[in-house]
Amino acid sequence: MCHDECHCYCGPAIPGFFFSAWITMIFEGIVASDLGVKTISYPTAMVVTIALWLVVAPFLFFARKRGDKYSWSCRVDKDTTPPKVS
Repeated sequence: MCHDECHCYCGPAIPGFFFSAWITMIFEGIVASDLGVKTISYPTAMVVTIALWLVVAPFLFFARKRGDKYSWSCRVDKDTTPPKVS
């Protein structure tokens, strides 16, 4: 869940999914001849992308929950306002 204070936007997730599936299909098509396997279709690339997102999403969720400086959280410290100039 995104908050206004974290300056992140959740809207690109859906177009990002379709773009990720397309990129998966393109890159698999590039390496398919080197690996000697058949190329995959776009629906198959969508299934692969869903599987990858289901594996990666929990890791990102728990990294955000940790909240340390190495996590991918969009939390903002409350004291980030610049000092007032008098």
